[in-house]
Amino acid sequence: MGSGQKLRCSAFLLVLLGLLTPTSSAEKVLLVPPPVGDSHWMAMAKIGRALVDKGHTVAVVIPQDLMVKRRAEWPDFQFEAFQDQGTYVRLKEIQEKGLSTAGKLSIFEFANLFYAMSGELMKHCSLLLGD
Repeated sequence: MGSGQKLRCSAFLLVLLGLLTPTSSAEKVLLVPPPVGDSHWMAMAKIGRALVDKGHTVAVVIPQDLMVKRRAEWPDFQFEAFQDQGTYVRLKEIQEKGLSTAGKLSIFEFANLFYAMSGELMKHCSLLLGD
């Protein structure tokens, strides 16, 4: 098979695949950021911004306490709030305690902190899914 014939065959296959490939359309995307870890939210938000730029609708589910702040920072997103009953604040407090005492806690104290964080995360997720 000569190079010209290979090129025509490749071009034909490329056109055929292009015709068979379904067209894409902008859809709705849901972002559920973790309650702690602002760096994770920033990465998600940048991805969300890129999706908005491509024509997608991006909805974000967050605790009621963050609604005003996040709307001001990311006006292109649609926000849905839920009542977290203070779990977000308690999670931030536990996170700050863990960061401020890093390397100073005994294994028992660390386990208690981890247990408290796990319990609050379970409550937070339960409230998120319950609304």
